[in-house]
Amino acid sequence: MGDSTPFVELRGVTKRFPGVTAARDVSISFFRGKVHALLGENGAGKSTLVKIISGIYAPDDGQIFFEGHPVRLHAPVDAERHGVAVVHQHRTLVNDLTVAENLFLGQLGPCWSVFRRANWNSRAKELLATVELDVDPSTPVRDLSPAEQQLLEIARAIGRNARFIIFDEPTTSLTPPECEVLFAQIRSLRERGLAIVYISHDLEHALALSDEITVLRDGAVVAHEVGLKDVETVVRHMIGRTLDAGYPRTRTASNDEVLYVSDLRSSRLNGVDLQVRRSEIVCIAGLVGSGRTELLRAIFGLDRFEVGDIRLKGSAFTPRSPRHSIDAGLGFVSEDRKQQGLVLELGVSANLVLGNERPLGRLGFISSAREKSLVQNAIQSLRIKASSPRTQVGTLSGGNQQKVVLGRWLARSTQLLLIDEPTVGIDVGARAEFYRLLDEYAAAGGSCLIVSSDLTEVLGLADRVVVMRDGASVAEMERSEMNRENLLRAMTTVAA
Repeated sequence: MGDSTPFVELRGVTKRFPGVTAARDVSISFFRGKVHALLGENGAGKSTLVKIISGIYAPDDGQIFFEGHPVRLHAPVDAERHGVAVVHQHRTLVNDLTVAENLFLGQLGPCWSVFRRANWNSRAKELLATVELDVDPSTPVRDLSPAEQQLLEIARAIGRNARFIIFDEPTTSLTPPECEVLFAQIRSLRERGLAIVYISHDLEHALALSDEITVLRDGAVVAHEVGLKDVETVVRHMIGRTLDAGYPRTRTASNDEVLYVSDLRSSRLNGVDLQVRRSEIVCIAGLVGSGRTELLRAIFGLDRFEVGDIRLKGSAFTPRSPRHSIDAGLGFVSEDRKQQGLVLELGVSANLVLGNERPLGRLGFISSAREKSLVQNAIQSLRIKASSPRTQVGTLSGGNQQKVVLGRWLARSTQLLLIDEPTVGIDVGARAEFYRLLDEYAAAGGSCLIVSSDLTEVLGLADRVVVMRDGASVAEMERSEMNRENLLRAMTTVAA
């Protein structure tokens, strides 16, 4: 195959579902030895194309070519035979199995004897070495870090002779240093002649890594660029306009203390000190495992702490339970909105009302007029895009799902929002909208304590940053001190 022949090519591919065309006359070529970024907002058609290339969907119109030859993929196994592998955002590993068992899942046969185990473990070590993953093949997958699991997925793809690997949002659970390890492996795969497709909402990473990009909007290709590194140009292609200021700042923090935490300690916390004032957004930065989420859970009453003091609006506060914290004016937005923040099978209206039943009625009966007013106000003020209040939340985009979670807390006049990874899985346009809502909330007198692994987000959102490491707060920075270098140094460097 010559360099001018794409390894995978889509010609005029269209995919229709009832009421929507998810892919519209799409033509894209993917070449060996290239990283090709596939970019677009949620609902732009990226996932549909991935499923077509990997054999999950069949196109209604158009053709797929592998190495210049037309093919019809009837199932994922057909795509795998052609060398296609997908490294998904949500891991497809089996936690209860070992590293070796996951590497060769489906290939081990009925007899997993001691002799065969040694043979497979030996082969596993060879595969792990190709991605520089130094772990024992007999280690249970649950004991691996998110970054190690990501590398294991790549090793598994290589072991199945993948020549075309799609990375779908691979960095959502990785720290900045772990991202660099992943990027090094992707570049290595490119140098070895594999064709790589990279999908991410992190445009800076995508542009730094890619040789060329294709931008989708409403199921159609709207731009193809080679060597483009300008984020604003990509954003304009993605949403059809230039974004206004990504991090609006209409708020002015007061001196009124809302939250004070002193020497908080538990089995996962080793001394945390911080303060949040009214109309202030404070971000917590730190590597995965630094205790950031555990801190939010302790403040909200989900986990118990053993030592330390919390003051809420100047008064001593010991959260006995989440309900106690909610009644005191706190709200908690979990990182995993689908599992812990929403009931996906229920409608927008039911999810907004969830937990707000008491203010909406008396004697256990909800006032339909009050419920309707709450739902309409939330949908309008938060600009939730749904065909009706009864639309199932599970069918909404990630950004609109997050707005529903936020709307539930704002309906209660929550005074302090604890938010864990606010924009994971949310596209650039929806992120800007979410940042606007947080700024409006703070400008109206609310306060936010936000955990984020996205340093660009931290630098844009925060009025102050508290850095955590090994369960302790190790640094605090005002806006004048905040930059990427200072944050990374505090997050990763142990003080002498």
